[in-house]
Amino acid sequence: MGCPVEGRECYLCVGLNKDMTFHVCRTFQDDLVGLVEYLGRYADRFPETNLSQEVNELLDTQIQQYWKNEQGRQERQQLFDGNLSLIESRCHPATAAAVQMLSDYLSLPKVLLINGVVLESIAGKWKVYGPGYLAAYRDLPRWQLDNKKTRVGIYCPDAAVLWACLAGHQVESQVFYKPGRFVYIDFRVLNAALSAFSFAPLFQSDFIFDFMDTRNLRASWQRLFYATSNMVPTQVILLDDRQDIVEEVIKITAETTAHIKAELQLTRREIDQYYSDYTGSRNNKRARRILFLSTRFSTYIQHSIRDLAWGFEKIGCATVILKENHWEGVDLRQDYIQNTIASFLPDMVFTIDHLRYEFDFYVQEALPFVSWIQDPLPRQFDNNQPPLRKNDFVFAYAPGMKAMLQQKSRVMEHHPIRVLPVTANPDVFFPIEHCSKKYDVTYISHLVSPESTLFPVLNGWLPPGISSKTEQSFLIRLVNVLDELTWNEVKELTVDISITWNLVDRICREFSLECSQALRDFIDWRNPLKKSAEFMWHVLTLMKLKPVKFLLDHGVSLALFGNNWEKYYDFEKVAKGPVVNGSSLNRVMNESKITLSFNPSVTYHMRAPETIAAACFMISGRVKEDTISLCDFFVEGEEVVLVDDEFDLLEKVHYFLKNEKEREFAAQKAYNRFRAKYTAEASCRKVLDCIYGTY
Repeated sequence: MGCPVEGRECYLCVGLNKDMTFHVCRTFQDDLVGLVEYLGRYADRFPETNLSQEVNELLDTQIQQYWKNEQGRQERQQLFDGNLSLIESRCHPATAAAVQMLSDYLSLPKVLLINGVVLESIAGKWKVYGPGYLAAYRDLPRWQLDNKKTRVGIYCPDAAVLWACLAGHQVESQVFYKPGRFVYIDFRVLNAALSAFSFAPLFQSDFIFDFMDTRNLRASWQRLFYATSNMVPTQVILLDDRQDIVEEVIKITAETTAHIKAELQLTRREIDQYYSDYTGSRNNKRARRILFLSTRFSTYIQHSIRDLAWGFEKIGCATVILKENHWEGVDLRQDYIQNTIASFLPDMVFTIDHLRYEFDFYVQEALPFVSWIQDPLPRQFDNNQPPLRKNDFVFAYAPGMKAMLQQKSRVMEHHPIRVLPVTANPDVFFPIEHCSKKYDVTYISHLVSPESTLFPVLNGWLPPGISSKTEQSFLIRLVNVLDELTWNEVKELTVDISITWNLVDRICREFSLECSQALRDFIDWRNPLKKSAEFMWHVLTLMKLKPVKFLLDHGVSLALFGNNWEKYYDFEKVAKGPVVNGSSLNRVMNESKITLSFNPSVTYHMRAPETIAAACFMISGRVKEDTISLCDFFVEGEEVVLVDDEFDLLEKVHYFLKNEKEREFAAQKAYNRFRAKYTAEASCRKVLDCIYGTY
């Protein structure tokens, strides 16, 4: 007779021994979930005991009955299709092809996950991995690596450890620049697991994942690391004592390292030979070749380089843009870059926010190296860095940025720095004739998900290391106080850390609380690479929400474009979703009477020239200590409009909505100046003129 679900508690409390296990398994007949829960506990208690033939037959019968259920079949097929789609979109194309070749989700399942217990059919026999087995792997300290840029290979001996690996890589706050991680696993096991549990946690983590087949490790390795820019793993996490895997990985890694070293030596000789007399080529008027170094982990850098590449090509140059493939982690490998230099033979290497010495690949000193600085990195202020050379050309986004670099960077204080403002491609962003205005006011900007801010504190969430009731009350009060601040008061929090600590100290006094180190580390926004960034994201989010909320509260008709607006309660009705940078973005701006621009640190960021190039009227929020100022390039009050606070914003929005001619006149004047001085083509001519003379 079948065991009712309500009776599980009784059966799960009986003694764990072999005879009782068989008895309980027989009574569970129609209750697969209950049976698996019991066997999971048995497996944790007696991990060395193999399930007998009788129990295996019982499991097969129960799973076949489960599999005949239409709902169960649909759920497994949806899981399989979703996971395969993730692998196809996130991994090397050959990985997806190899996994798909083994696709067999309609047959009897070989891997199941039920109530935290993993079952795997191995050679016709079921093995049960209980919660204890999974926890032992999941809690291993070797999962946690302090160095975010460490590239790691992980050997998963079975489906249960793969599940532990998935769960172990779930994160609450993601990082932007993600290194690679590689899972060594039998692809037959991987394929069977696709219909058992979701692979989404891997692809939502702080790493870029791919898979290598342990049955054909060498071919998988060559696919991922030969003729690619993928960084080779520098560490292996073994979740089993498979010495043969260790030896093969060590051998293949050594071979790859030797191959890379040989490639570097060969290309260095070729590069030296070509550039040995390069100094005489400055007066050569042939078409120039420009090599751009980009990264796929920053849309800002990608779009900036896209527009400049268009500008160089417009004046007859050839361009190549190097960035990571969609399935690769951050950074380009040395030999990949040097192979490109040796084959393309560029006349210039162009980067954003990096200097020549920051790269570990070989760049011949005679080759001009252009660094366009928008967001200076800490290494550029290190006094121990090597000096810049005559063929190092530094451009700053604005006069304020130039002054700051010369004052604070010893490397650049005596080196020539030119100003090169951020630009836009006029073939992408332009005024559309006879375009009707669908929106009164538009704001185009992304938000992080509310889960990445402090808002979850209001629902009981606490950051790691913070557990006391008083600290919880403090955080709730902090969220409420931040909500009460004005737009300008929120902006000041990101300018001076002392303002943040004064606010924190005031709230601490309300609760007679001494601010712990864990609490201070959580709040300190000065370290952008730290794991807990909820406070920083909360403040940056409020800087966008507050002016928009103020306009909505005063009856202004708004359209909000970008990620996650619909997840914030006050804005879901006016959220329009993301808009792709390019023709879609250009149309939205052309359809808007007023476009808003609120950047937390500068006023002349990428959205500004894109809006101006489309001849659209823009209102920007003024920024304290603005190092890339809109007013360095356009005339305030005539071509561009800035506002001081939310009241000033509301007044000017109302004024320019009523005065169409003034609005269009200002937009046209800004557009005319942009076309005359600041297009991508003009910027590229300025760079070439700096390096090669009149161009």
